[in-house]
Amino acid sequence: MILTSVMRRLLVVVVVLVPRLAGANAAAPNPAPRMSALGAAGVAGVKTPLTVDSASVRMDCHGGDTCGLEVHYAVTNPTDEPQGGTAAFYGMSTNDMKVTVNGAPANVDITDAAVFDSAVEQAGGISGLRGASDRQGFAITVAPKATAQVVVTGTIVVNMRRGYDGFAPMADVGRHLLLTPKPPSEARMELDYFVAPIRTWGAAPKDMAFTLVNPADWNPYINGAEDVKVTTAPDGRTERNGRVPTTIDMLSIYAYLGERGQRLRGGVFAAIGGNVDDATGVRTRVGGELAVIGRSYFASLALEVESGDPTSYVIVPAFSAATPWILIIPSLGAGVGVPMRVSPTFEVGGRIQLDAHFGPVGYFVAFDWYPGMEAGPRRFEVAMMAQLSL
Repeated sequence: MILTSVMRRLLVVVVVLVPRLAGANAAAPNPAPRMSALGAAGVAGVKTPLTVDSASVRMDCHGGDTCGLEVHYAVTNPTDEPQGGTAAFYGMSTNDMKVTVNGAPANVDITDAAVFDSAVEQAGGISGLRGASDRQGFAITVAPKATAQVVVTGTIVVNMRRGYDGFAPMADVGRHLLLTPKPPSEARMELDYFVAPIRTWGAAPKDMAFTLVNPADWNPYINGAEDVKVTTAPDGRTERNGRVPTTIDMLSIYAYLGERGQRLRGGVFAAIGGNVDDATGVRTRVGGELAVIGRSYFASLALEVESGDPTSYVIVPAFSAATPWILIIPSLGAGVGVPMRVSPTFEVGGRIQLDAHFGPVGYFVAFDWYPGMEAGPRRFEVAMMAQLSL
């Protein structure tokens, strides 16, 4: 019976049974040394005779930082005597965990944590055990030749990893601190389901049913599940159904949830400088840019003015890519554009542009060529400008 570790090594039901004293309405195992019926970790090496005939797990996520969990087990006693004891449920950041056996509440306190921990390790679940911090016990007694239905429900906190820029802001934030001050979070949802404990029972099914219901914009990768089929749930969310072999130790689920936060990222810029070739005069540039692919690729539109006789006006749509700004290492950019001189005559050319920015302050270089123009100082231009971005 697998009891799980979902969310930061979420949750596990350890299929380890410790004999418990007889109670008012429960048949107890025969008196024996406390460790002798501990399943895989027993001193005498004797597993519980109880078997898991079938198991299923359902994770129900609505997009927040928690998911609902519901696990079903069919536990059979193949012997001619009542069998029972205490099982332990391991979890981390779990809330309101409740266990029922044949519909009756079964939660009990755990008093032998070390015993259960040892059994989990014997089942191959050391990594999951190290991630667990909570234990919920439950009592189970199964009549001879009978099957008990065990249901575990509760809420688990999803491991949400959000990546922020820190000391290496991406180009959108590094260059546009005023208009793009807050970096988005590239959130990743992680769930881990601990499979190994199911092997501590007398017998376990070869696989267990698996269901994940999640928001439609999630595209989770499920490592360990097989034959997964994707359908649309009645409420519009996405449902994935498959099976999990009980021979694996861990079922891992993660999904990149995309950039959350400000959608339009970018800003405006202004620059001043001049040409370094035969073209003369002061050159100015104003415009704006928008991050269009991720946070490092920009589409921009600029108006550039070349003073002189006559004054020249150039409209430049461009596309560029830029690296992050890492403290003393500037954000470096490179791109291509289409300069369109609209005055004094209309000419269309090609541009290669380079830049380097320490935050909003940078330096911009453009190489423009107008192949349709007659030979002259403005047919090929190299402009260099100091640039300020907001």
